[in-house]
Amino acid sequence: MAPDGELAPRAPESMDWLADAVTDVAIGGNGDLDGVARRPALQPAVRRVYERTKTAILQGALPVGEWVTEGQVAEALSVSRTPVREAFLRLEAEGLLRLYPRRGALVTELTERDVCEVLELRELLESFAARRIVETARSRRRELVAQLRELVEREREAAVDGDAVATARAGRAVHTAIVHAAGNRLLDRFYGMLRDRQQRVAVEAIRRKPDRLPAVLDEHRDLIDLLEGGDVAGYERALQRHLIGTRQALGGR
Repeated sequence: MAPDGELAPRAPESMDWLADAVTDVAIGGNGDLDGVARRPALQPAVRRVYERTKTAILQGALPVGEWVTEGQVAEALSVSRTPVREAFLRLEAEGLLRLYPRRGALVTELTERDVCEVLELRELLESFAARRIVETARSRRRELVAQLRELVEREREAAVDGDAVATARAGRAVHTAIVHAAGNRLLDRFYGMLRDRQQRVAVEAIRRKPDRLPAVLDEHRDLIDLLEGGDVAGYERALQRHLIGTRQALGGR
């Protein structure tokens, strides 16, 4: 029986996710501004467990409701339970795991509130970035547009291959490049704080509604066209529709 009357969590059928995960995480990946909430460096064994487990969660290889124990991970990675425990504590602090003493850890649910908060912040930051970009010289904007079109092509290729993780990563790169082009270093870093949550939202949206991928690609192309034409108001409306589509793909309103 699961704690507090919850449904019994699923135990993983195998630990293949530890071997298959392609590491794509930043340590403390929710992001910290300079001088704020700096965490101590991880020991190598803790780092290994942390990166493999976090990557598996963000990429969906270790899905919501999955139950994993210290013993399973320690055996699979040939480490003691101590670094596993430390890695699990950090992942719990980041909201990715819920720990149960002497039981193990549960991959946390991606709630509607989580999704809404990420998308609301994205709309705010990306709209500001678009306004700044339109104010820059046309030559710089043309360079950005060319870069963005290349990223969308990578996204399309990943979608054709059926690779949800690579598709989500390429889509995220489109939006990240737009924010970076605004030329505000603090904006860049603050947007980076959304990185893990953004990846998790994107992968889950693709897994739940893979038939929306063609629309997502078209929406990205529309955003690029509007930036190229300097239409900030049109960009903001298109971005809002794009983010609403993501929220609806995850069952939100």
